[in-house]
Amino acid sequence: MMRKVVKNLKFFDWILIGLGLLAILIFAVVFFRRSSYKIVTVEVGRESVLAWSGWGNSGSKRWFSELLHKGMKERDGLGKVKAELLDIFSYEKLPDRITVYLTTKLRVVYNRASNTYTYKGTPVLIGSKIKVNFDNLLVEGLITDIEGVSDKRERRLITVEAQIREENATYLETSGTKAYIADALKVGEEIKDNKGNTIIKILNKKVEPAKKVVVTSDGRTILRFDPTRKDVYLTLEVNALKIGERYFLLNDIPIVIDYEIPVNTPQLSLFPVVTKFISVK
Repeated sequence: MMRKVVKNLKFFDWILIGLGLLAILIFAVVFFRRSSYKIVTVEVGRESVLAWSGWGNSGSKRWFSELLHKGMKERDGLGKVKAELLDIFSYEKLPDRITVYLTTKLRVVYNRASNTYTYKGTPVLIGSKIKVNFDNLLVEGLITDIEGVSDKRERRLITVEAQIREENATYLETSGTKAYIADALKVGEEIKDNKGNTIIKILNKKVEPAKKVVVTSDGRTILRFDPTRKDVYLTLEVNALKIGERYFLLNDIPIVIDYEIPVNTPQLSLFPVVTKFISVK
């Protein structure tokens, strides 16, 4: 029966069928997939929320971060803007490692059937890895925030005590730091992000002769002061994020007792160990 109907179709009938199929296809594309814009935050240099072996291993090289600037764009083959860099936030973790967050506007494709957005075929989800070509610059990173998605992180100003430690694997009885490092730290000094916001402020500094464990010839253990080294205790005010019940510097540096936090000034890079929580605002 079907074969007979097909055999009796005229050329005009085939045209109508073709137009009908084309209309259905266009309707499906328009209904189920449409372009729109999403503003996302991308952490440059972070590949995964799982592949992490220490906050010092993430981030961008300084020379690379200096190439990024607001207004950079990625265009498609027709010259239309696919992605635009709206804003940049950066903070120095290490002298050669910069944490960089890019606020980026993406032209995404929405699939109504699955209620998902994609960018160049990649799902636009928090935790997704994304690649953007900004003016001959390949930027790879992790989506950490999407406009409109609930963010439960809270800003807190916390005050902690921290001690500068330089442990020596050979001479375990030796503690403290070099005197010139103690002298270089200034009370009132502020460590800022690229926008001038204070991330860490040195509220107070206490310097004492470093204590040293000495074993006498008769086997007694006594405590003496090291004439060349100093014990340095800092009171730091930290602009932190509260995530759950813990506090973090940026997104991934936990502020907990007996854990290092980076204090980087233009002339000095230190990693004091938190020894006490004083207050939380």
